[in-house]
Amino acid sequence: MSLQSVFSRFLPNLRVIRQNGINAQQLRFRKRRWAPIAASKLYVVPPDPHFPEWDQLRKLEKVYATEMRSIRQAFVKERQQIKYAQTEAAEVVQKRKDEFQALKKLNNEWNDRVGKIRQERQILEDEAAEERRIRELIALEEEEKRIRMENERLVREEIENSKQFIDMDDIDNEIEKALNSRADYNFAIDVFGNRYYNSSQTSSETSSIQDTQKGS
Repeated sequence: MSLQSVFSRFLPNLRVIRQNGINAQQLRFRKRRWAPIAASKLYVVPPDPHFPEWDQLRKLEKVYATEMRSIRQAFVKERQQIKYAQTEAAEVVQKRKDEFQALKKLNNEWNDRVGKIRQERQILEDEAAEERRIRELIALEEEEKRIRMENERLVREEIENSKQFIDMDDIDNEIEKALNSRADYNFAIDVFGNRYYNSSQTSSETSSIQDTQKGS
């Protein structure tokens, strides 16, 4: 590969000139960006080139502008509808919040009123329960008193009856008395409880027998 082909490949603006065996390089430089317009081109107006395709392009451009204007208007209308819907939704939300606050206030008032009624009813129920408890305590005390008196009466009766019990010390005398006593069961009883014997016993003997039977 020659040097000229290399330069022409990587440096297209560089031309290698070979004259009389001497290599000379010619480099093309672009005008600097900050350089002003040349004086020879200062007042030159280039002609407006006309192409047949431009008419079609202008027509298509008008159609494109019309369609884009329609799309923009559709977007603006849709945005307005969304904004109106959001405003209406915000009003609905605010209305619901107001209704909720009103219902909450009404509910709190109802709870307060019901709470007062419930508290008064609870006080009355507590008083009734206290009175019922007091009555039950009084009835219980009376029942205990009655049971105690009944027990005391039974104890007194048992004590009174225990006087006729036979002790181990007096058992011999009681046995002897029972053996010596005479019991005649051949008698009649009238409506007053008087006994009438058929034997010819004296009244003293009859009374002694009766006393003996009562004692036994």
